[in-house]
Amino acid sequence: MAKRNIKHLRERGIKQPVLVIFDCGYPSIKFSDFLEAEGLHYLIRLSSNDYKAERKQMQSEDKEVILKHSFVRLQKYAKNIWDSM
Repeated sequence: MAKRNIKHLRERGIKQPVLVIFDCGYPSIKFSDFLEAEGLHYLIRLSSNDYKAERKQMQSEDKEVILKHSFVRLQKYAKNIWDSM
C-alpha cells in the first residue's frame, strides 16, 4: 500500500520535496531501496529489535543513522528477490 500511495503522489505531479514518515513495520532493505530509487527523504520508526548493532552506536535516541548493508543482510535481500520472481 505504501508503494502505491507514493506512486500516486508522483502521478499527481507534486514537485515539492517530500518527507515520507512511516510507523513501525517498514524497515526492510528492499523498501529502503525503493525509497532511495524514488529520490525520497524518509523517516522510519524502528522497533526495539531492528538494527540492534547500529542502535548501540547511537549517542542519543534521536539520531540520524547510516545503515550499511552487510553481506548477510544483502544475501537475505537477494534471496527474497529471487523467491519473488
